[in-house]
Amino acid sequence: MHTRNLQPADSRWVSDLVRERWNGPFVVTKGKKHDTRCLPGIVACNDDRPVGLLLYADSGSEIEIVTLDALQQRQGVGRLSLEAISDHASGRAVRRLWLVTTNDNVGAIAFYTACGFRLAAVHLDAVTRARELKPGIPPVGTGGVAIRDELEFEKICPASC
Repeated sequence: MHTRNLQPADSRWVSDLVRERWNGPFVVTKGKKHDTRCLPGIVACNDDRPVGLLLYADSGSEIEIVTLDALQQRQGVGRLSLEAISDHASGRAVRRLWLVTTNDNVGAIAFYTACGFRLAAVHLDAVTRARELKPGIPPVGTGGVAIRDELEFEKICPASC
C-alpha cells in the first residue's frame, strides 16, 4: 500500500465518496463549513486502487484533518494516511495536526488516541449548532447515541510530526 497526493483525475471518485460518507460536499467542524471539493488531500492506494482518502485544510501553522475515510477497515489505511499527512507537516512550520470527531464515534476516538493524538477540547453542542449550516447531519449515530458534541484531538508537532 502507498499514498499519493490527490489529483484532478480523482474528482469523481472523491465526490462520490464524500457524498456517500459525509452526506454531501460540505463538512462542518468547529462552526466552519468546509467545501471538500476545494480541499487538498491524500489518497491511500492498494496497488493502483484507491482505498482511503484524507482531506485537509492547511493554514500554515496548523493542519486540520477534515475527513479521513478508510474503505478497507483494520488494514492500515487510516494509519498510512495519518503518516502521510504527518510527513507533509514535517519540516514545515506546522505547529499541530488536529481534527474533530463526534461524541458517538467511539471507534474513531480509540483510533486517533492509538495514533498519538490527544483530546484537546470538547465543544459542547457544536454539532447541534452545525446543523444550522448543514441540516442533513443526523441526530443519532452509532449505537443510538445522540450526536451533539465535537471532540477535538491534536498532535503537537516538534521538528517532525
